[in-house]
Amino acid sequence: MAGNPRSTVTVDIYEDLLCPICGAFERATGMTVQTLIKHGKTRVVFHPIASLNDASNPPGYSGRAANALACMPTQQGFVNLQAALYRQQPKEGGAGLTDRQLVAHARKFGSSDASVAMCITTHRYARWVTTITKAAENAGVTGTPTVRVNGKRITHPDGDPPLPKDLTKAVTAAR
Repeated sequence: MAGNPRSTVTVDIYEDLLCPICGAFERATGMTVQTLIKHGKTRVVFHPIASLNDASNPPGYSGRAANALACMPTQQGFVNLQAALYRQQPKEGGAGLTDRQLVAHARKFGSSDASVAMCITTHRYARWVTTITKAAENAGVTGTPTVRVNGKRITHPDGDPPLPKDLTKAVTAAR
């Protein structure tokens, strides 16, 4: 979670770090999300799920990348690593970053703490990633990215993921 934990507006973002549409969403809307977090009037809850875990070769990149995010000790570290992983996003069917590369990114974009490296390489949060992926499915998330503002799914009028103006409009209406 990032932003103001006491806000009356919650933005939930369900994403898979292997999902190319999620990467496009991050490039288009990431700065808007950062602004919402920075101004402290919104709570943003990221749900890094592993719905495409079998779409990498070898399988498992989505889960390992989500685990790496969970290992970050600060919300800014999480957000920095998330952006970096989308900038280095592999294609579906590709190998994805190795654990060693995930650790290098964590060091570069948020934490040089040895415990973070250990967390990433031992997949400390693998069970958590499985749990939130199942919870997302149970909550009706059928694709990524899925964006909800106060529980209501928002999209661009054509059904695609929301653009910055769509997200801003939904957040403003929810206040």
